[in-house]
Amino acid sequence: MRFVGYCRVSTNGQAMKGVSVAEQESDMRVWCETHGHELVQVCPEEGGVCGGAEGLADRFAFIEALNLIKAGEAEGFLVRDLDRLSRDVVVQEQLLRDIWAAGGEVMSTRDSECEHLVNDPADPTRKLLRVVMGAVAEWEREKIRLRLQAGRRAKARKGQFVGGKPLHRRYGAELVREQDGKHVWRPVADEQDVITRIVAGRADGLSSRAIADDLNAAGIAPPAGERWYHPAVQRVMQRVARTELAAGVAA
Repeated sequence: MRFVGYCRVSTNGQAMKGVSVAEQESDMRVWCETHGHELVQVCPEEGGVCGGAEGLADRFAFIEALNLIKAGEAEGFLVRDLDRLSRDVVVQEQLLRDIWAAGGEVMSTRDSECEHLVNDPADPTRKLLRVVMGAVAEWEREKIRLRLQAGRRAKARKGQFVGGKPLHRRYGAELVREQDGKHVWRPVADEQDVITRIVAGRADGLSSRAIADDLNAAGIAPPAGERWYHPAVQRVMQRVARTELAAGVAA
């Protein structure tokens, strides 16, 4: 069969390092070679824009993969494991229905999952086992979230840094203390030039993804990591919009 592979990462950190996507793609290629299938394309959902519980709203790579199946360029939809599709049971089942409705078969590189991914209305046991596995993945996600929250609260009680960006720094400006003791945001020239470039690109009708590609091609360093991704561009645009709004209100 001809498969389109689907990869997903849940955080910007994973996407920028490329580790998770690379591992997923490698596992899918090995699986296809072992079973005599062809992997015609891999669609990675990168940039941290898509958490494990989200549906179709920001899943551009999923829609791309679905369109390949609808166009007949692929017959199957392949994931490394089911929780890479979604860790929310309801979303998981909706995405599976979308793939089946497009005429595609769904497979996982985990052999233990494959038999439960067959669309067989005459065998409800398959769906039962699949939903149970999805519920376990969802439970694990919630458990991790609660554990991280508890850890951050414990650090905060001790007065320790709990993550996020330093309070004295934001892209395009840094907080400095003047001689009179007041703190003001002082522009960072190089970063302000980048912000101007982003605003100009948006004014020319470029999408956030196209602007991110332009910045990467120009070798411009991002706020964090090694590459620009469209969420970072969107955050810069949102900050510009808030600043302009505040200036308008003050005027």
